[in-house]
Amino acid sequence: QLDFEEAKQLRQETSCVVESAALTLLVIKLSRAADRTTYCEANAQNWLSYKSLNKYINMYKYMKNAEVTCCEAEELIHFFKDESNCLIYLDPPYYGTNSYEHSVDHAELAKAIVDAKAKVIISNFDNPIYEELLEGQSWFKYSLGEINKTSSSKSGSMQEEFIWSNVEIPEFLLPIPIQR
Repeated sequence: QLDFEEAKQLRQETSCVVESAALTLLVIKLSRAADRTTYCEANAQNWLSYKSLNKYINMYKYMKNAEVTCCEAEELIHFFKDESNCLIYLDPPYYGTNSYEHSVDHAELAKAIVDAKAKVIISNFDNPIYEELLEGQSWFKYSLGEINKTSSSKSGSMQEEFIWSNVEIPEFLLPIPIQR
């Protein structure tokens, strides 16, 4: 847990975007339901292994010239949706939850990205709006496995998380199923 607390602090302090991204990934994976604040021992035991980290080495050739921008989804879509050399990752509030400060119109979001020339990945719980508006339009759907649901009042409540993408994602980048 000490490493978790240190990673939380360092990811805010570093001026290196790559280091901040790596620390953020670590904090997300070790936190309860990716909340980046609450350490989860079960996540540490299930995720952190050489094999799970090794797959990210293959990403270097794709990411070495990357520029990272963090902003509101509408702004990101407006500026980059027609740029075929861009990747847009969207992580809106989960469908069917209301535990976030801001809400999102999932139908409007899907309509804004459905014909994007940029590569787009959007994560969420299973979402009938995305299935209707994206999957029939050459989009792919991938399961990321089950995650702890922070919005649930019931401790240990799990829900499957998905990503939709307008480009096929190589298998080596997808989660490795945990052997139980």
